[in-house]
Amino acid sequence: MTAPTVSVVIVSHGRPASLGICLTGVGQIDYPNFEIVIVADQSGIDAVNAHALGDQVKLVLFDEMNISAARNAGADDVLRDFSQGSIRKWMRTHPGHRSFTVLRHPLARAHAAFCHHILQTGEGYFREIRATLRKL
Repeated sequence: MTAPTVSVVIVSHGRPASLGICLTGVGQIDYPNFEIVIVADQSGIDAVNAHALGDQVKLVLFDEMNISAARNAGADDVLRDFSQGSIRKWMRTHPGHRSFTVLRHPLARAHAAFCHHILQTGEGYFREIRATLRKL
């Protein structure tokens, strides 16, 4: 049985050095059938083109600072002709498939929670914590 194709979508903006390190790590994956799709700004694209694996990846130029839209651009490149229905149908006809969710780094998640719940004002936000932090 051949291994199913796995697409690894990497999103980067303004961090070409980190993108190069990430690409080196992903290039060491011991799996026989995967593709790498990189969604990045021009500095990231330039870094990938200079990387040893640069000719083995798909590149999607994306200059916006919007990680959700960038992920969607990567998914659009991977899925091409897939719809939600066709993906579900494929999953039913291919038992043993793997699906997963990519989460952000815990520090990025903590920062987003701080910005959303602590820094925001108004009803439903943590006014007491914000006041305590101002005193520190």
